Amino acid sequence: MKKALLLLAVVIGIALQGCSPDDDYRDMASINLTSTTWYAEAEFPDRFSCEYWDFFPDGSGEYELYTEYSNGAYENNVYYFTWEPDYDFSTIAIYMDGFGWEYWIIDRLTPNHLGVYISDSDPMYYPDIDTYYQNFYALP
Repeated sequence: MKKALLLLAVVIGIALQGCSPDDDYRDMASINLTSTTWYAEAEFPDRFSCEYWDFFPDGSGEYELYTEYSNGAYENNVYYFTWEPDYDFSTIAIYMDGFGWEYWIIDRLTPNHLGVYISDSDPMYYPDIDTYYQNFYALP
C-alpha cells in the first residue's frame, strides 16, 4: 500500500512539473478569447457600424458586421474565418476568405476587454509595420 501511494505521489509530482506558467497563460488567454462574443462600434459622418467577433476553441470563428447609414439603409454581413495564436499567445493570425490575413497583436486580454494592434502583415517578420488600435468588449 505504501509503495502504491509513493508511486502515485511521484506520478502526480512529475505531471505537475510538466505544467509551466506559460501553459497556464496560454490556457487562460484561450479561455478568455473563446468564452464570449467580442463587440466594438464606430461612428462615422455617414454611418454607424458595430462588429461582433466569436472565436471558437477549434480555431474557427464568425465575424458579423452591422452598418447603418444616415439615409436609413443598413447592411448586415456575416463572415467566417480561421484563427491561430502564436506560441506565447501574443499575436493571433486571422484568415478570412476574400480578405486574406490579419494579425492582432494582443495588448490586453481579460474576460471583459480585448485590446489589440491590428496589422495586415505578420509582425514577426515585419516588426515595424503600421498598425491601428482597436478595443473590444465582451457582451454580457
